Amino acid sequence: MLELVGGALIGLILSLTLQAYLRPFASLMERIGRRHFSKPILVHVEHDPSIVWNGEPDWVPLSVYIDDPMRMARINPLNRDEWVEQARLANAVDAGMTFLKATIQAKSDAAVVIESVRVVVHRKVQLDGGMILTRPTGGADLVPRRIEIDFDFNPNSPLVTWYKAGGEPGKPISINLSSGEIEQFHIWAKAYQGVEAVRYEWSFELLLLVEGARRVHRIDDNGKPFVTVCPGNLPARFNLPGTNEWRESLG
Repeated sequence: MLELVGGALIGLILSLTLQAYLRPFASLMERIGRRHFSKPILVHVEHDPSIVWNGEPDWVPLSVYIDDPMRMARINPLNRDEWVEQARLANAVDAGMTFLKATIQAKSDAAVVIESVRVVVHRKVQLDGGMILTRPTGGADLVPRRIEIDFDFNPNSPLVTWYKAGGEPGKPISINLSSGEIEQFHIWAKAYQGVEAVRYEWSFELLLLVEGARRVHRIDDNGKPFVTVCPGNLPARFNLPGTNEWRESLG
């Protein structure tokens, strides 16, 4: 009996001693695992104008392309947020400009550099029908810090430019985030100077340097490409501010 008790006691002592030696090693391996296999940041890109421009005055003119003008009767342009939602339900897509807002959230302390933006053009389709609907607004220009994607520069390899808040050209964004902190900036894609009407279907990749490790975040519109239409010479209708009417001109 004494031998059994003695053996159990010796086993317990050895187990506690072994755990004391292995605990720092296990803690080190856990930290290494978190560093190499977890995602220190989360990236979300918003396309809904009611969220992109949340809290801002209704000063941003927006245009959409609708392939069947008969459906424009379903779209009431009186309210900024509601009319875009109605337009998308009527199968309309962005025209001239696509406005997005990116949010980077840190899950742990992280230094983040957005080194580059790689635009992927999935498809270009020349359009010979449809209509452009534009809801112009009044007020000062809203010029947040942003990345601009310019399809007018080169439809196959769009120009990417960084801008500071206020519109001055800037450099790639570099940020230091503590755990739980967020950083936001806009992404604007523009296509409005071409003579021909073209539908661009595209997505993009954020090439990031996160705590010294290179990461690529692929961004699309909930599994589908973003769509931006260059209006070209398509017929257009305009909304007279403060009304729910669509007119051939603002005059």
